[in-house]
Amino acid sequence: MLRDRILLIYFFIVFFIGRNVTHSLGVPNMVIFILLSILFVAIFIVSPCQTKPSDKNKYLSLLVFPDWSFSKINLYRKLFKLLIVFYVLECGIAIGEVLFHNHVFGLDQLEESSIDSVRIDTKGFRSYSLHGHPLQNALIVATIMSNVLVSSFKPIYKYTLWILGFIAILGFNTRSSIIGCCAVLVCYTIWQLLYDKSITRYKYQILFLLLIVLIVGFVLLMSGRFGGRLLEMGVIDSSSAVVRIDVWRIFDFYALSDFLFGMTYDNYSYLLTSLGLYATENFWIDWVLLYGICYLLFNVILLGVIIFRLFRCYSGVQKTVVIGSFILLASTNNSLSTGYLPLIFFFVCAKLFSPMSIKFSVDKKFLL
Repeated sequence: MLRDRILLIYFFIVFFIGRNVTHSLGVPNMVIFILLSILFVAIFIVSPCQTKPSDKNKYLSLLVFPDWSFSKINLYRKLFKLLIVFYVLECGIAIGEVLFHNHVFGLDQLEESSIDSVRIDTKGFRSYSLHGHPLQNALIVATIMSNVLVSSFKPIYKYTLWILGFIAILGFNTRSSIIGCCAVLVCYTIWQLLYDKSITRYKYQILFLLLIVLIVGFVLLMSGRFGGRLLEMGVIDSSSAVVRIDVWRIFDFYALSDFLFGMTYDNYSYLLTSLGLYATENFWIDWVLLYGICYLLFNVILLGVIIFRLFRCYSGVQKTVVIGSFILLASTNNSLSTGYLPLIFFFVCAKLFSPMSIKFSVDKKFLL
């Protein structure tokens, strides 16, 4: 169906064409924005005679309010394959960049200045892969990893995909993601071995695979080529800790009422400079300063409603792992301050990996 193809092209661009990719190819970001807008509109106007009026609402719910429920099995499968292809390519490029110590795609000026100003003292090579800034890449990959971990994939496929993502995380050299992903893996696996009866016959296989994953991760980390910042700078270096603590000094000079409706970017920059800060390292504070407390409350409520509806089919433990890890890792940096791309991946993964959807998205031979 033509609409399905347009939808797949839409997500292909979102998944694979990051800002650093367009910059390297010499394509203005505005061109990509216009193209996505045209595709979005085309979904609702192409071949209307082939689609029932009610179907338009289903496509709208897919792109705008991602609580889609239409039973288009082929589309589910193609979207899932597209996501897995992206994941493998994203991780493969990140790993290859570390091995060859060279970036496939460079950064645009905004991303370059962001890394230079926020990470002047960075030690170790950091991959840029398909979406530029290492923090954003790491959050996207970690989001997919957490969904893979709680999915009904057989252990061999689950841990193979997970270790691939973890090596990429080491390539992005993001300390919070390295520690967070390890903690989630160990905690969830222990819970699964103790309480999850669906994996009884796979317990020894899971233990063996977990051991392999930990050994591979440890060897790569100790090699110094992957995740070197964690070993050289520690869990929290002095500059990083100072920034995360000093940013709260803002509220020593201003009342919360001063931030009800946000401020201009120039005033935001001046405020940070006046306090001797080069970044907030916290997207929550960025949202309060730039958009205001009213926007923050509205956004949290809206996202809460969407998340509640998306995760209805998940168990309590699955919700805790996927939602908790995303919020925790996102809160350790300001990757959500400059865009919503990680949120898009979060929503898409929540739907494609849900216990109900994955039955139609993936061949049964890969599932428990």
